[in-house]
Amino acid sequence: MNVRLAVIRVSGRLFEVDDYLRRHDFAPDAVWRAGDRTRRGQAREDSGFSLGIGDAASADALVQAFRAWVRSNRSALLELRQLGAAAELDVGMTVGSSAQFTASIALAPEDLALLAEVGLSYRVSAYPCDDADDEDTDEGTTEAGTSEAGPVE
Repeated sequence: MNVRLAVIRVSGRLFEVDDYLRRHDFAPDAVWRAGDRTRRGQAREDSGFSLGIGDAASADALVQAFRAWVRSNRSALLELRQLGAAAELDVGMTVGSSAQFTASIALAPEDLALLAEVGLSYRVSAYPCDDADDEDTDEGTTEAGTSEAGPVE
């Protein structure tokens, strides 16, 4: 199973995450606040959220999906700069199976300019997969774990 997904992560030391989410129609996968404990038991220094914005069967389809999402949420993303929050687009994909040993995602200069315009940094995350993963999954079903504690430290 080849997975391609896009996630927006936002965080900031003085970021009022609850106020921001109330103003915008986002349904985050995870929300964390300064002072919350990480999985390692440390107190978080920032507040933020993560939000899945798309998944697709191909890299091109994923780029089209996140491009459309960024354009339609441009004003909400621009507001983050004023609130002292940093935002990133994280594109994740599985790699390592015999069907897809490597993977890539190509962004045109216009895509990079769009991300820069709204203040999104860009990250690519590769998740290991092997042929046994393909045999153990139910095609068409994707499950993702989320945590109120935010990203894993």
